[in-house]
Amino acid sequence: STISKQVAALETELGVKLFDRSTRKASLTPEGEALYPEAAALLSQIKAIKTHADALALGGRRKINIIALPFVGNLNFYVPIFTFEDSHLNCEVTLTEMEDNELYKKIAAKDYDIAICYFDPESIGAGVQFHPIIENEMVAAIHKSNPLSQEKVIKPEMLDKVNVMGTQDFNTLKKVYELYFKKFNSKPHVIFRSRPQTLLGAAAAKKSIALLDRLHVNMFRTPADISIVPFSPTLKCAVGIAVDEDKADDPIIQELIDALSKA
Repeated sequence: STISKQVAALETELGVKLFDRSTRKASLTPEGEALYPEAAALLSQIKAIKTHADALALGGRRKINIIALPFVGNLNFYVPIFTFEDSHLNCEVTLTEMEDNELYKKIAAKDYDIAICYFDPESIGAGVQFHPIIENEMVAAIHKSNPLSQEKVIKPEMLDKVNVMGTQDFNTLKKVYELYFKKFNSKPHVIFRSRPQTLLGAAAAKKSIALLDRLHVNMFRTPADISIVPFSPTLKCAVGIAVDEDKADDPIIQELIDALSKA
């Protein structure tokens, strides 16, 4: 409703109708189409002014804001980031770790320069370039007292109506698993949700099977009585670098993306 009011105010100020809202999905009017290139150029100029102002506020230095999911440390990204900063004395690079829901909100608001995250088209949205770095494999953490721990792979039907544990609602892995099981018409019974490290501990306590991923399993010490079993068909989720299309052509941003991609 706030956006609708702002659009209406802009249309009143310009004296032309910009959007046709007679259908379910709004579309640009011919007048809106004609004014769009000028509006896009104006937004680009505003962003350039903001970037320049940020540099002036830092005494001529440029600030690059990287946001990342908490597994970033396990990807060895800190070394290329610090190396880049050491070789670019006019740049100040900040890296802030945050959970999925907060990170994707910042992407939607364009409140970032580079994001290190899962590839989730629904959360990332249009206008964002994604550079995949690794294919993160989904796995099951199973206590060795459970017969399924002896399996080489877990097929989706093996977990139909079986008690399992999963990540929190805001975690992208939850969506990945839900789509996977839905595809194979399997319905595991999720009895507990928490952070990956907590799920590993709960699996060790024989609470139930934990649905996790390789990245998080590798971040924490896996208890000796836990087996890590992959799925078949293989279930993977790309992890990589997201950048807004408006910044993708920036040579400094591209240089940092290249450094991270080679880590």
